[in-house]
Amino acid sequence: MTGADDHRIAACAASLRVAETTGQTIAPLTEGEAGLTIALAYQIQETRRTLDPAPIIGYKLGYTSAAMRAQMNIDEPNYGVLTPAHAVSGRQGHIRAADLIHPLAEPEIALRLGRAVQGPNVTREELVAAIDAVFPAIEIVDTRYHAYKFTAIDNISDNSSAARFVLGDANEPDALSTLPNTPVTLRIDGREIEQGFGHAAMEDPVLALLWLVNTLGVKGVGLDAGAIIMTGGLTRAHPIARGNRVEADFGALGIARLALV
Repeated sequence: MTGADDHRIAACAASLRVAETTGQTIAPLTEGEAGLTIALAYQIQETRRTLDPAPIIGYKLGYTSAAMRAQMNIDEPNYGVLTPAHAVSGRQGHIRAADLIHPLAEPEIALRLGRAVQGPNVTREELVAAIDAVFPAIEIVDTRYHAYKFTAIDNISDNSSAARFVLGDANEPDALSTLPNTPVTLRIDGREIEQGFGHAAMEDPVLALLWLVNTLGVKGVGLDAGAIIMTGGLTRAHPIARGNRVEADFGALGIARLALV
């Protein structure tokens, strides 16, 4: 990496951070910065996080759907980091609309690690043994760009559009075997919006997490015990506004709820 790249990374990270804190959106980075790569995008993501340092409590996955990857013309998912500011407490998951710009809701399955895991050669069996809880969940994604029209490089730089997440009640790890066929119904204000299944996340949410573990492992990064991983949207992401109440009903796995206030 060159000194010029260092300067570009710092400038891009700063502009995204300002957009997030002020609500004043910016144009996608790739419109003004030629030659940005996936590797540089992850450097921007990391540099941006250091501008407001906070512990990493987990990760979120993006583009785990094959259809979404085809739409974005990319070969693999991406990831962003989760910090305490992203976690919403309380069974009703109250979220301040004023803190967000373009909020969208999507149902996901979240997994929690009971012990630390270090890639890059972790097997599915080893990973399953390390997972200690399964959650019904809702992720709120947000973009600091003018609209949801950007490249995968822009999305990675913007921390994979991470904004908020809320978890339902924990399930025991024996639920892992049923996740690919777990159904979910997304409702907004009691109205059914869309249905999906667990296999939308790389055919199995466990495989989505396995991709993350081994991808981070190549970079020398491990996942700590207690880490929460949002394994990817199971339906399209749907816009929400102040006053909306969102419910993701996963049947036997449980329900996650949030309200935008």
